[in-house]
Amino acid sequence: MILNIYKPKGITSFDIVYQLRKKSGIKKVGHAGTLDPLAEGVLVVLTGSDTKKQDEVLKTEKEYVAEIGFGICSETNDLEVIPEIANIPSLDYVKKVLPPVLNSFTGQIEQRVPLYSAVKVSGKPLYRRARSGKPVDTEQLPIKTVSIYTIEILRFENKEITTVEGVKQIPTVKLNVRCSHGTYIRSLARDIGEKIGSRGTLVSLVRTKVGIYMIDTAKRIEELEF
Repeated sequence: MILNIYKPKGITSFDIVYQLRKKSGIKKVGHAGTLDPLAEGVLVVLTGSDTKKQDEVLKTEKEYVAEIGFGICSETNDLEVIPEIANIPSLDYVKKVLPPVLNSFTGQIEQRVPLYSAVKVSGKPLYRRARSGKPVDTEQLPIKTVSIYTIEILRFENKEITTVEGVKQIPTVKLNVRCSHGTYIRSLARDIGEKIGSRGTLVSLVRTKVGIYMIDTAKRIEELEF
């Protein structure tokens, strides 16, 4: 089977695989594309002989609704850790400068992978090295070439975000992003923030599409029957 599962916030993609194994009794279960714990949305899960199609599904187009906060930064490039304040711009400034900046992020672009990612350097996943406390030169992080097909602005707003300096009003933008496999939306948030002369951090992320699998038809684990 190939299942279109809705992964909620707060759990890992492996948690979904584990729950599905336990509920179905199927031993061979895998997923096609990790979602971070703070992200939610479409997680394609493959079972039995269909696990052979993992690479095929992995390489399909992805679509996300991503919310970026400006003037805050964190090691994880999202809100997994409490962000620091870094040159908070006004919402009017973001509205003015962002549209032309987004044009420079469409097409084929290069991304430096996030420090907290599963990419291996010297045989060890980066997130393990980061969480071990060992220093990592971020300028030496691997660079990947990915494709951003479209970026559409959905909404601007000021939002209250908890930072190391307390709750602050932060300008945010919600974007619809269509992209190739391997795209790091956290890296996109970071790089867009730097491009407008501030800092950018991913505030929320919903994956709405993986190839032919859409969020409207995704099922939660508790809805499945075997």
